[in-house]
Amino acid sequence: MTSKGASFSSIFKGLLFVVISGVISLFLYMLILKISQKFRDKVFVNIAIKNKKSKLDAIDYIGKIDIVIYVVFSLLIPIKILKIDEFVKYQNQYSEIYDEFYIDPRNINITFPDKKKNLIYIYVELLELTSASKENGGALVAQTSGVPLKVSVDVNTDLSYDNSIKGLYTLGDILLDNGYKNYFMIGSDAAFGCRDDYFSYHGKYEIYDYKYAIKNELINKDYKVWCGYEDKKLFDFAKDKLLEISKSDEPFNFTMLTADTHFTDGYFDSSCEKKFKDNYSNSFSCMDSMIYEFINWIKEQDFYKDTVIIITGDHFTMQETFFDSIDSGYNRSVYNAFINTDKVPVNSKNRVFTTLDMFPTTLSALVVSIENDHLGLGTDLFSSSETLAEKLGYDAFNNELMKKSAFYEKYFINNAY
Repeated sequence: MTSKGASFSSIFKGLLFVVISGVISLFLYMLILKISQKFRDKVFVNIAIKNKKSKLDAIDYIGKIDIVIYVVFSLLIPIKILKIDEFVKYQNQYSEIYDEFYIDPRNINITFPDKKKNLIYIYVELLELTSASKENGGALVAQTSGVPLKVSVDVNTDLSYDNSIKGLYTLGDILLDNGYKNYFMIGSDAAFGCRDDYFSYHGKYEIYDYKYAIKNELINKDYKVWCGYEDKKLFDFAKDKLLEISKSDEPFNFTMLTADTHFTDGYFDSSCEKKFKDNYSNSFSCMDSMIYEFINWIKEQDFYKDTVIIITGDHFTMQETFFDSIDSGYNRSVYNAFINTDKVPVNSKNRVFTTLDMFPTTLSALVVSIENDHLGLGTDLFSSSETLAEKLGYDAFNNELMKKSAFYEKYFINNAY
């Protein structure tokens, strides 16, 4: 299986994980060996004597057992860390979650207001409510389609968009079909993870990424910072593009994805103040300042009065140790904020929801009427309707999503509509 845009750093991190797992395995193996050596030697020597074997045969037998133990440790540690056992478990089970609950946006009434609102959607890499405050406390496909990304693994299949989820009808599709122009801006290569394919196919987004910036001489051809170019430039380029596209009479959806807060340790822009000892905390603090300045700039523009702004994390942080000090009972969630929407939620606190619910909620924030409040597997969070996580229980819902689905494969992957 191949994927466009795989970077050397990703490969290096994968190799580093293998090395670290091997070292941990060796350490545990040596520890157990030391603790149990006297007992093991006595047992195996006695067995050898009873079977009329020499002590040398017994030692050789013990050595073979040691190798088996080490191999087992070497396999178990990465399996548990990467949760491969859970993946294999659910790959042998099928769920009917989509058959029962999936709402196809093509088959229900979705009504836009006469005066359509613009949308500025800011995905902040790895931002979750845990980063904001203890009191307040996903992926791009989930938030724009109401279903998780599940691609069958086949060594003979190229992981390009031609072989994945063309059967979906997404946020970009809906907005395009209702007169919107879609844009996607990112400081890295949009080909990574097939994001360019996804946004081009679903909504015909114009894509402004790292390669676009070089081609159009926004940066030098040899410029490379962090994932491509840093977020300070991303926000500057976004301002220029928003001033340009806002002159059009057609409503726009301007989506952007930041990267400075990506693991490992984030990128800290030297223009920001260092407030913390570690780089990762400073990268989030700097991002907070840049977003604050960007939002205030938008508020000063003529188009702001007709524009809804959504700020959300794309998924949980992958730097798990960053939140080790948080109480074990604390429920982490992806950050989200809705700015300048006319909608008021029926219940704004203590909702149990997932990134899938952002799909209908985004449209609702644009004052779009959605029949029965549901799209995909998502629920409009401005409404009083239960999310599937509330209806089924978060763990039960999540377990169903991890299983295979004949419906998903038939309609989303094979596009059998």
